[in-house]
Amino acid sequence: MIGIETDYRFLSWCFGQIPNPVDKSAFDRCMIKIRIRVINDRAVISPDEIRADTGQFRFFYAEKNAMNLKYSRTVAKVFHNSYSAEIRDDTIFVTVGKNFYRFVQLRIMNIHSLKYTLFDLVTCMLLRRGFTPLYCAAVETEDQKAAVLMAPPNTGKSLTAARLCERHGLKMISEDLAITDGTLIWATPWTNSFRIKGKGGSRRSGATWTYVEHPVPIGTVILLERGASGLQSADDTFLKKVSILNRYYLWYPQSPAVGVLAYFNQDFSQNLLVSAEHDILQRMLNRSACMICREAQAMRYADSVIRQMELNRSQTDEADSLSCDP
Repeated sequence: MIGIETDYRFLSWCFGQIPNPVDKSAFDRCMIKIRIRVINDRAVISPDEIRADTGQFRFFYAEKNAMNLKYSRTVAKVFHNSYSAEIRDDTIFVTVGKNFYRFVQLRIMNIHSLKYTLFDLVTCMLLRRGFTPLYCAAVETEDQKAAVLMAPPNTGKSLTAARLCERHGLKMISEDLAITDGTLIWATPWTNSFRIKGKGGSRRSGATWTYVEHPVPIGTVILLERGASGLQSADDTFLKKVSILNRYYLWYPQSPAVGVLAYFNQDFSQNLLVSAEHDILQRMLNRSACMICREAQAMRYADSVIRQMELNRSQTDEADSLSCDP
Protein backbone atom coordinates (compact mmCIF):
# COMPACT_ATOMS: atom_id res chain seq x y z
CA MET A 1 0.00 0.00 0.00
CA ILE A 2 2.84 2.45 0.88
CA GLY A 3 6.39 2.28 -0.45
CA ILE A 4 9.47 4.37 0.42
CA GLU A 5 12.56 4.91 -1.71
CA THR A 6 15.47 6.85 -0.23
CA ASP A 7 19.18 7.43 -0.76
CA TYR A 8 19.74 7.74 3.00
CA ARG A 9 18.98 5.61 6.03
CA PHE A 10 15.26 6.04 6.67
CA LEU A 11 14.32 6.90 10.24
CA SER A 12 11.27 5.42 11.93
CA TRP A 13 7.95 7.17 11.39
CA CYS A 14 4.35 6.90 12.57
CA PHE A 15 3.74 3.76 10.51
CA GLY A 16 6.63 2.10 12.36
CA GLN A 17 10.03 0.78 11.38
CA ILE A 18 10.92 0.06 7.77
CA PRO A 19 11.13 -3.69 7.02
CA ASN A 20 13.63 -5.40 4.76
CA PRO A 21 14.22 -3.79 1.35
CA VAL A 22 12.11 -4.89 -1.60
CA ASP A 23 12.80 -4.86 -5.31
CA LYS A 24 11.67 -2.12 -7.67
CA SER A 25 8.67 -4.06 -8.97
CA ALA A 26 7.24 -4.35 -5.43
CA PHE A 27 7.79 -0.63 -4.85
CA ASP A 28 6.14 0.25 -8.17
CA ARG A 29 3.03 -1.74 -7.20
CA CYS A 30 2.44 0.40 -4.10
CA MET A 31 -0.65 2.60 -4.12
CA ILE A 32 1.30 5.51 -2.57
CA LYS A 33 5.01 6.04 -3.13
CA ILE A 34 7.47 8.29 -1.29
CA ARG A 35 10.81 9.21 -2.85
CA ILE A 36 13.26 10.89 -0.46
CA ARG A 37 16.52 12.60 -1.43
CA VAL A 38 18.80 13.86 1.38
CA ILE A 39 21.26 16.66 0.54
CA ASN A 40 23.02 19.61 2.17
CA ASP A 41 20.47 21.89 3.85
CA ARG A 42 21.56 25.03 2.01
CA ALA A 43 21.17 23.29 -1.35
CA VAL A 44 17.53 22.28 -0.85
CA ILE A 45 16.08 25.64 -1.92
CA SER A 46 17.89 27.91 -4.32
CA PRO A 47 17.13 31.67 -4.45
CA ASP A 48 15.91 31.25 -8.04
CA GLU A 49 13.06 29.04 -6.85
CA ILE A 50 11.50 31.82 -4.75
CA ARG A 51 9.90 34.04 -7.38
CA ALA A 52 7.93 37.24 -6.93
CA ASP A 53 4.63 35.35 -7.31
CA THR A 54 5.58 32.57 -4.87
CA GLY A 55 3.26 32.49 -1.88
CA GLN A 56 4.72 32.70 1.60
CA PHE A 57 3.25 31.37 4.84
CA ARG A 58 5.68 32.03 7.72
CA PHE A 59 8.60 29.70 6.95
CA PHE A 60 6.83 27.99 4.05
CA TYR A 61 6.84 28.90 0.37
CA ALA A 62 4.30 27.50 -2.09
CA GLU A 63 3.04 27.99 -5.60
CA LYS A 64 -0.64 28.76 -5.95
CA ASN A 65 -2.81 25.82 -7.03
CA ALA A 66 0.17 23.47 -7.11
CA MET A 67 0.65 20.58 -4.70
CA ASN A 68 4.14 21.52 -3.62
CA LEU A 69 5.77 23.46 -0.79
CA LYS A 70 9.16 24.45 0.55
CA TYR A 71 10.19 24.98 4.16
CA SER A 72 13.25 26.98 5.18
CA ARG A 73 14.27 28.20 8.62
CA THR A 74 17.56 29.13 10.24
CA VAL A 75 17.82 28.54 13.99
CA ALA A 76 20.27 30.56 16.10
CA LYS A 77 21.81 31.91 12.87
CA VAL A 78 23.71 28.64 12.51
CA PHE A 79 21.46 25.64 11.85
CA HIS A 80 19.77 25.89 8.47
CA ASN A 81 16.78 23.52 8.26
CA SER A 82 14.88 22.98 5.05
CA TYR A 83 12.89 20.55 2.94
CA SER A 84 10.67 20.59 -0.11
CA ALA A 85 7.76 18.27 -0.92
CA GLU A 86 5.66 17.80 -4.04
CA ILE A 87 2.66 15.51 -4.48
CA ARG A 88 2.41 14.31 -8.07
CA ASP A 89 -0.28 11.72 -8.86
CA ASP A 90 0.48 8.77 -6.52
CA THR A 91 3.95 9.92 -5.42
CA ILE A 92 5.38 12.31 -2.82
CA PHE A 93 8.78 13.66 -3.92
CA VAL A 94 10.82 14.95 -0.99
CA THR A 95 14.15 16.75 -0.91
CA VAL A 96 15.36 17.33 2.62
CA GLY A 97 18.41 18.83 4.26
CA LYS A 98 20.56 16.45 6.25
CA ASN A 99 20.37 18.55 9.45
CA PHE A 100 16.58 18.72 9.34
CA TYR A 101 16.34 15.02 8.52
CA ARG A 102 18.62 13.87 11.33
CA PHE A 103 18.00 16.29 14.19
CA VAL A 104 14.38 17.46 13.97
CA GLN A 105 12.47 14.48 15.38
CA LEU A 106 9.50 15.98 17.21
CA ARG A 107 6.54 18.32 16.84
CA ILE A 108 7.48 21.64 18.46
CA MET A 109 4.97 24.40 17.78
CA ASN A 110 4.99 24.85 13.99
CA ILE A 111 8.16 22.78 13.48
CA HIS A 112 7.19 19.23 12.56
CA SER A 113 9.81 16.61 11.78
CA LEU A 114 9.85 14.95 8.38
CA LYS A 115 8.40 11.73 9.79
CA TYR A 116 5.33 13.57 11.10
CA THR A 117 4.96 15.66 7.95
CA LEU A 118 5.14 12.56 5.75
CA PHE A 119 2.56 10.80 7.91
CA ASP A 120 0.23 13.80 7.55
CA LEU A 121 0.71 13.96 3.76
CA VAL A 122 0.22 10.20 3.36
CA THR A 123 -2.93 10.42 5.50
CA CYS A 124 -4.30 13.06 3.12
CA MET A 125 -3.50 10.89 0.10
CA LEU A 126 -5.18 7.90 1.73
CA LEU A 127 -8.30 9.90 2.59
CA ARG A 128 -8.58 11.20 -0.97
CA ARG A 129 -8.54 7.56 -2.11
CA GLY A 130 -11.15 6.33 0.37
CA PHE A 131 -8.87 5.01 3.16
CA THR A 132 -7.87 6.25 6.60
CA PRO A 133 -5.25 5.29 9.16
CA LEU A 134 -7.01 3.82 12.19
CA TYR A 135 -5.66 4.23 15.73
CA CYS A 136 -6.44 0.74 16.98
CA ALA A 137 -5.30 -2.75 17.76
CA ALA A 138 -6.84 -5.55 15.73
CA VAL A 139 -6.82 -9.35 15.59
CA GLU A 140 -8.11 -11.90 13.11
CA THR A 141 -10.67 -14.24 14.70
CA GLU A 142 -11.37 -17.89 13.90
CA ASP A 143 -14.03 -16.92 11.34
CA GLN A 144 -11.41 -14.92 9.37
CA LYS A 145 -12.86 -11.56 10.39
CA ALA A 146 -11.19 -8.70 12.21
CA ALA A 147 -11.99 -7.65 15.75
CA VAL A 148 -10.96 -3.99 16.00
CA LEU A 149 -10.02 -2.75 19.48
CA MET A 150 -10.17 0.99 20.10
CA ALA A 151 -9.43 2.75 23.40
CA PRO A 152 -7.95 5.88 24.94
CA PRO A 153 -4.14 5.81 25.19
CA ASN A 154 -2.74 3.55 27.93
CA THR A 155 -6.06 1.74 28.40
CA GLY A 156 -4.73 -1.61 27.21
CA LYS A 157 -5.64 -2.22 23.56
CA SER A 158 -2.12 -3.38 22.57
CA LEU A 159 -1.93 -5.60 25.65
CA THR A 160 -5.37 -7.02 24.90
CA ALA A 161 -4.45 -7.83 21.30
CA ALA A 162 -1.24 -9.51 22.49
CA ARG A 163 -3.07 -11.62 25.07
CA LEU A 164 -5.72 -12.64 22.53
CA CYS A 165 -2.93 -13.90 20.28
CA GLU A 166 -0.74 -15.48 22.94
CA ARG A 167 -3.47 -17.08 25.05
CA HIS A 168 -6.23 -17.77 22.56
CA GLY A 169 -4.43 -18.34 19.28
CA LEU A 170 -5.83 -15.40 17.34
CA LYS A 171 -3.74 -13.72 14.64
CA MET A 172 -2.27 -10.24 15.00
CA ILE A 173 -3.26 -7.54 12.52
CA SER A 174 -2.24 -4.41 14.42
CA GLU A 175 -1.18 -3.45 17.92
CA ASP A 176 -1.27 0.31 17.45
CA LEU A 177 -2.15 1.47 13.94
CA ALA A 178 -3.91 0.05 10.87
CA ILE A 179 -5.45 1.27 7.61
CA THR A 180 -9.10 0.77 6.65
CA ASP A 181 -11.61 1.65 3.96
CA GLY A 182 -14.46 0.97 6.38
CA THR A 183 -14.91 -2.59 5.12
CA LEU A 184 -11.44 -4.17 5.21
CA ILE A 185 -8.47 -3.56 7.49
CA TRP A 186 -4.79 -3.65 6.50
CA ALA A 187 -1.93 -4.29 8.91
CA THR A 188 0.95 -1.93 9.57
CA PRO A 189 3.21 -4.64 11.00
CA TRP A 190 6.33 -2.67 11.78
CA THR A 191 5.46 -0.65 14.86
CA ASN A 192 7.83 -1.20 17.78
CA SER A 193 5.90 -3.78 19.82
CA PHE A 194 4.98 -5.72 16.69
CA ARG A 195 8.54 -5.72 15.40
CA ILE A 196 10.11 -6.72 18.72
CA LYS A 197 7.58 -9.33 19.86
CA GLY A 198 5.84 -10.51 16.71
CA LYS A 199 8.69 -12.45 15.14
CA GLY A 200 11.16 -12.83 17.98
CA GLY A 201 8.65 -13.92 20.59
CA SER A 202 7.16 -11.98 23.47
CA ARG A 203 9.75 -10.97 26.04
CA ARG A 204 7.12 -11.58 28.70
CA SER A 205 6.04 -15.13 27.84
CA GLY A 206 8.25 -16.31 24.98
CA ALA A 207 5.15 -16.83 22.83
CA THR A 208 5.22 -15.74 19.21
CA TRP A 209 2.42 -14.12 17.26
CA THR A 210 1.15 -15.10 13.88
CA TYR A 211 0.61 -11.87 12.01
CA VAL A 212 -1.67 -11.25 9.06
CA GLU A 213 -0.27 -9.83 5.82
CA HIS A 214 -3.53 -9.66 3.84
CA PRO A 215 -6.59 -7.37 4.24
CA VAL A 216 -9.26 -8.79 6.57
CA PRO A 217 -13.02 -8.02 6.61
CA ILE A 218 -14.02 -6.11 9.74
CA GLY A 219 -16.58 -8.01 11.82
CA THR A 220 -16.51 -6.38 15.25
CA VAL A 221 -15.48 -3.03 16.72
CA ILE A 222 -14.90 -3.07 20.48
CA LEU A 223 -14.36 0.06 22.55
CA LEU A 224 -12.28 -0.64 25.68
CA GLU A 225 -12.95 1.57 28.69
CA ARG A 226 -12.03 1.53 32.36
CA GLY A 227 -14.89 0.91 34.78
CA ALA A 228 -17.02 -1.74 36.43
CA SER A 229 -16.71 -5.07 34.61
CA GLY A 230 -19.29 -5.57 31.88
CA LEU A 231 -20.15 -5.64 28.17
CA GLN A 232 -22.84 -3.57 26.50
CA SER A 233 -24.01 -2.75 23.00
CA ALA A 234 -22.85 0.48 21.39
CA ASP A 235 -24.72 3.62 22.47
CA ASP A 236 -25.35 6.94 20.70
CA THR A 237 -21.89 8.23 21.64
CA PHE A 238 -20.01 5.38 19.97
CA LEU A 239 -19.22 7.12 16.66
CA LYS A 240 -18.25 10.30 18.48
CA LYS A 241 -15.82 8.43 20.74
CA VAL A 242 -14.31 6.46 17.86
CA SER A 243 -13.80 9.70 15.90
CA ILE A 244 -12.15 11.41 18.88
CA LEU A 245 -9.81 8.46 19.42
CA ASN A 246 -8.77 8.43 15.78
CA ARG A 247 -8.27 12.18 15.74
CA TYR A 248 -5.97 11.83 18.77
CA TYR A 249 -3.46 10.10 16.47
CA LEU A 250 -4.19 11.85 13.17
CA TRP A 251 -2.80 15.38 13.12
CA TYR A 252 -3.45 16.28 9.51
CA PRO A 253 -6.07 18.99 10.34
CA GLN A 254 -3.42 20.79 12.47
CA SER A 255 -0.42 19.96 10.27
CA PRO A 256 1.44 23.11 9.13
CA ALA A 257 2.35 21.48 5.80
CA VAL A 258 -1.24 20.38 5.10
CA GLY A 259 -2.50 23.82 6.13
CA VAL A 260 -0.14 25.52 3.68
CA LEU A 261 -1.25 23.24 0.83
CA ALA A 262 -4.90 23.97 1.64
CA TYR A 263 -4.27 27.72 1.87
CA PHE A 264 -2.72 27.98 -1.58
CA ASN A 265 -4.79 25.30 -3.38
CA GLN A 266 -8.39 25.99 -4.28
CA ASP A 267 -9.26 22.31 -4.79
CA PHE A 268 -7.57 21.01 -1.63
CA SER A 269 -9.69 21.23 1.54
CA GLN A 270 -8.99 20.04 5.06
CA ASN A 271 -12.73 20.06 5.77
CA LEU A 272 -13.33 17.60 2.93
CA LEU A 273 -10.62 15.32 4.34
CA VAL A 274 -12.21 15.40 7.79
CA SER A 275 -15.57 14.58 6.19
CA ALA A 276 -14.01 11.66 4.29
CA GLU A 277 -12.54 10.28 7.52
CA HIS A 278 -15.95 10.57 9.23
CA ASP A 279 -17.66 8.71 6.36
CA ILE A 280 -15.13 5.85 6.49
CA LEU A 281 -15.56 5.45 10.26
CA GLN A 282 -19.34 5.57 9.89
CA ARG A 283 -19.19 2.87 7.20
CA MET A 284 -17.03 0.68 9.45
CA LEU A 285 -19.47 0.92 12.36
CA ASN A 286 -22.55 0.41 10.17
CA ARG A 287 -21.12 -2.87 8.86
CA SER A 288 -19.84 -4.20 12.19
CA ALA A 289 -21.11 -5.52 15.49
CA CYS A 290 -20.18 -2.75 17.96
CA MET A 291 -19.82 -3.09 21.71
CA ILE A 292 -18.24 -1.50 24.75
CA CYS A 293 -16.11 -3.58 27.12
CA ARG A 294 -15.35 -2.17 30.55
CA GLU A 295 -12.89 -3.58 33.07
CA ALA A 296 -11.12 -2.16 36.10
CA GLN A 297 -7.85 -3.87 35.10
CA ALA A 298 -6.35 -3.99 31.63
CA MET A 299 -5.33 -7.66 32.01
CA ARG A 300 -9.00 -8.68 32.05
CA TYR A 301 -10.13 -7.25 28.71
CA ALA A 302 -8.94 -10.23 26.66
CA ASP A 303 -10.92 -12.80 28.67
CA SER A 304 -14.10 -10.69 28.43
CA VAL A 305 -13.65 -10.21 24.69
CA ILE A 306 -13.03 -13.90 24.01
CA ARG A 307 -16.08 -14.93 26.08
CA GLN A 308 -18.25 -12.58 24.02
CA MET A 309 -16.80 -13.97 20.79
CA GLU A 310 -17.58 -17.53 21.89
CA LEU A 311 -21.12 -16.50 22.86
CA ASN A 312 -21.66 -14.83 19.50
CA ARG A 313 -20.31 -17.91 17.71
CA SER A 314 -22.61 -20.28 19.62
CA GLN A 315 -25.61 -18.06 18.89
CA THR A 316 -24.71 -18.00 15.20
CA ASP A 317 -24.30 -21.79 15.13
CA GLU A 318 -27.66 -22.23 16.86
CA ALA A 319 -29.36 -19.89 14.38
CA ASP A 320 -27.81 -21.77 11.46
CA SER A 321 -28.99 -25.06 12.95
CA LEU A 322 -32.55 -23.77 13.32
CA SER A 323 -32.60 -22.44 9.77
CA CYS A 324 -31.59 -25.88 8.47
CA ASP A 325 -34.08 -27.79 10.63
CA PRO A 326 -36.81 -29.29 8.39
